[in-house]
Amino acid sequence: MIFMRRDGYTDSATSEEILMMGLHSRLPKFDMEITDIPFTMSEFTKLSSFYKENVGKELKEKDLAAIGFFDENHCLRKGALLFKDDYNGESTKIVCSSYRGMTRGDNEILASNTFQGNLIDSYSFMMEFVQQRMNHSIIKEDTKHIDYDAYPKRSLLEAFINALAHRDYLIDGTAIYVDLFKNRLSITSPGNLYSTGDIERTYQLDSFISKRRNELISSVFVLCDAMEAKGTGFEKIMDDYKVAPLNQKPYVYSKNKQFTIVLPDLTFKEGVQTAEDSLKLVSSIEKPSKHDLSILAFCYAIPRSIKQITDYLNVSNSSFFRKNIISNLVEQKFLIELDSSNGKCYQTNSELVSRL
Repeated sequence: MIFMRRDGYTDSATSEEILMMGLHSRLPKFDMEITDIPFTMSEFTKLSSFYKENVGKELKEKDLAAIGFFDENHCLRKGALLFKDDYNGESTKIVCSSYRGMTRGDNEILASNTFQGNLIDSYSFMMEFVQQRMNHSIIKEDTKHIDYDAYPKRSLLEAFINALAHRDYLIDGTAIYVDLFKNRLSITSPGNLYSTGDIERTYQLDSFISKRRNELISSVFVLCDAMEAKGTGFEKIMDDYKVAPLNQKPYVYSKNKQFTIVLPDLTFKEGVQTAEDSLKLVSSIEKPSKHDLSILAFCYAIPRSIKQITDYLNVSNSSFFRKNIISNLVEQKFLIELDSSNGKCYQTNSELVSRL
């Protein structure tokens, strides 16, 4: 039997987790595998246009051959398939949402759109969704007015391309989540930062040298001048935010097989206030877990089922989770257990927990 460490306890690995460990050990570079689909230049018009827009010249077949886009028999690699004009597989699913408040738990979703398609259209979908909805300000300096965007375009490009290039495409049933809150933009991609485990929140983005999970996909974005060859794109984000105060600095973290980068809204003067930051408890939680504040924020506005909670946290719906985390919050009355037509659900007790 194979065991895994989860939140301070040991549990047996599921069949899916064992399969994933085997896949990762055998296929360290998923996107370099050869398919039996022949390369045809006319099927990559979106990629060609993206290349011309960024580089300023026509994309040639020899450019793609130089990075191993196809093999000596002109058969495409798996990563190349994701750039085909007609690609529509679930492995590129993206969910973009805009919230009125500061957490997913807020019951006011302004917009939520889902997309799956080739990686060029995926990038455009994320960029357009955010740019159409983000805040814009005007700063007056002497006799002129300067337009001021909530998120610098270069930082958006780096963050979106990073999510596409380093996503773990072997994890089925997942998506990139782009969440636009009142005070920040959060981009969460399936898979930890490659070759690392969990990472606590850190503001030192320039200390990361991104190792490539997807060699070919990264090479395509480097070819299109949309990504740094040496993996230092985070430095550009840090440069865009270099004059921002600490509460408006970008940060990253990685947990539960997901990697998240957070870009603060530069027009929001109060700075970033996350779900964990926005709660005030009348007393301390006894035997706390690292999920407690996230659960209380998620369940604050409306009742949630166990499945909704575990899906939100991206954790296993295990007996340990129910007995030691949910039950602990219920017993201390931080969570109220309710009966509904679909079974039990849970809502945060507003008498013990308030929003700042």
